[in-house]
Amino acid sequence: MVKLEQLLDQLDGRPGREQRDVDCDGHDELFLHNAELQLVIRLDGHASIVELDAYALSHNFGDTLARQQEHYYCKMQVSESGYVAHGAGIASAHDRVAFKHTIGAEDLQVDFRPRALFLDCWPLSTAQHEMLIILEIDRQ
Repeated sequence: MVKLEQLLDQLDGRPGREQRDVDCDGHDELFLHNAELQLVIRLDGHASIVELDAYALSHNFGDTLARQQEHYYCKMQVSESGYVAHGAGIASAHDRVAFKHTIGAEDLQVDFRPRALFLDCWPLSTAQHEMLIILEIDRQ
């Protein structure tokens, strides 16, 4: 993809700075690029870089996957025999679930923040956290 973008830019160049909602998620992305690098920042309030491309290497250094709720997580609640119980009788081949290692609750946790480059946060002190709770209660 990175190599293709580089080749397309050589045919019909893009502006060095462009802002638009390319993935239709309700948040704009800011694209900054030159002949060597492309930087994409998602303007969703997390102030993070979601893509950093080096055209010479044809590599995206920000290629990450976020952990999110998946439809097959319901199969993770399996009995010790390795089969999902769907009533009486023998489980079918479609109900069989096998794992290479033990799946724990921590393996099924989703990310509450996106995975991106240079993602940072400012930890609150106990007093600041209590103040935010008081402000939230007052708002209601």
